Amino acid sequence: MKSGAVAPLAIALSVTVNIMLLISFLSELIRAFPGLELRFYRGTNSEVAELLKKGEVEVGVAGPIDGTWERLDSWPLFTEPYRLVVADSHRLASAPGVVSPCELASERLLCRSNCENLKEILQFLDERCARPKTKHDVSTEQDLTTLLESNFGIGIAPRSSVLSMKSKQLDLDGLMIERTVYVYGVAGRQRSTAASTLIKMLRAADWRVVEEQLFLASGGAPAAAVNSPAT
Repeated sequence: MKSGAVAPLAIALSVTVNIMLLISFLSELIRAFPGLELRFYRGTNSEVAELLKKGEVEVGVAGPIDGTWERLDSWPLFTEPYRLVVADSHRLASAPGVVSPCELASERLLCRSNCENLKEILQFLDERCARPKTKHDVSTEQDLTTLLESNFGIGIAPRSSVLSMKSKQLDLDGLMIERTVYVYGVAGRQRSTAASTLIKMLRAADWRVVEEQLFLASGGAPAAAVNSPAT
């Protein structure tokens, strides 16, 4: 790879993970290995696990994977909160302080169908009699962002999911749901130098800084809301 010969690196990303989180690391990897060709696969968390098991990818980045497989290595990267997301033009965008769940009952919910914590979010809304009467099911973060920007509804998503200058993130009173993002590999299977390097970079990163920089670049207000687990 260092001599410039072409070498592939296959990476599986959960549909709930924003690829922008990885751009700085991937750019550094390409600088280190000029002949590297990246191949990206998208899927649910369980589909990411299957791609790793079948050897179709070397590295996976996803939320928690249900079930256990003794050969699946996992390292936590960061934990982040869920937040209310609305378009800049939405009536709640200018709300001072924390938004009350009762404000959501009359809204349309952009429901992330692949969300790791969908059941907990809906339960939270039900307990506060705040679940919107209508919803749109959304399967990708890109669609969620586009629909939010077009004011099709409101969403509840992890802090890094929607990084857009045309939307705003707000704290929702009483919402304490979080999700952890992991990097995955397969134990006992030989990894390429590029795959091993990427995993080491992701594990060594200060994710507070990574996510804060992306959030600020998208026009968001600073907030110390991401926690990088010790690795």
